[in-house]
Amino acid sequence: MSGGISGGHFVGAILAMLGLLALVFWSARKSTIERLGARRVPVVMGLAAALVALGLLGSGSRQIHFRTAVGPSFGVPPGVTQADVDAALAVVTSPEFLAYMAALAQKPALSHPEKLRASLEVHVVTLGDMRAEGLTVTPEPPPGQRWLAVNYADRQNAVLAIFDGGDGTRRMVLATQLVMDVLPHVVAIEGIRAARTEEERITALRGMTIVVPHAAEWMVREFERMKEGASPAFAEALAAKVAFVRKYIEDPTMRGLPAGTRIEAP
Repeated sequence: MSGGISGGHFVGAILAMLGLLALVFWSARKSTIERLGARRVPVVMGLAAALVALGLLGSGSRQIHFRTAVGPSFGVPPGVTQADVDAALAVVTSPEFLAYMAALAQKPALSHPEKLRASLEVHVVTLGDMRAEGLTVTPEPPPGQRWLAVNYADRQNAVLAIFDGGDGTRRMVLATQLVMDVLPHVVAIEGIRAARTEEERITALRGMTIVVPHAAEWMVREFERMKEGASPAFAEALAAKVAFVRKYIEDPTMRGLPAGTRIEAP
């Protein structure tokens, strides 16, 4: 994984502060008061608004970014498709799911969850694609093996970023957790849901690699929903997955959560 925080300057903000100081002194001068008369307040307010705009528009953008590749060892299924990824992204970046993940971490919900989705891009790649995009993994995967290439770039105005309460950094941390710990499992479930035949669903479910089910509550609920109208063989395979995942709900310490943690699925 590579990434960090880059960019951002405060030239506009510095000029705006100097301008506001000059405006205060200028507007308080007797000659200014006499010359402008009743127009003094609206003129000063208009100039102040222009300086505020200069401070915002004249400052640079800060970017919080990272790039990584997520593969089979994280639970990415071998037959993953871009349609599965897109469906899974719609789930994990919804405001309800992000609030659920924040609650698991005992953190307040994000102020602007929609910014996380706008900053996150995930697509299916193989070895040739990774080489072309400059992504390196060790050991090098075999040709044809499917991975997820992740690009995250959250841009904020440098001035506004000072007052966001750390929300930009929290979005990046949550995005990292999503793509590494949760997205592969959701992708696998979406692939099972999209399978054309019962046999394909059973094969995909039995081959699903669950490392640590960090979103265990959501996974159990989705497996239970799949049981409705399922064949006996598929229902049996689902019951086995539910039994495995439910252990992580009953003992949240297995997920690195405090004992007694109880969270409802989104």
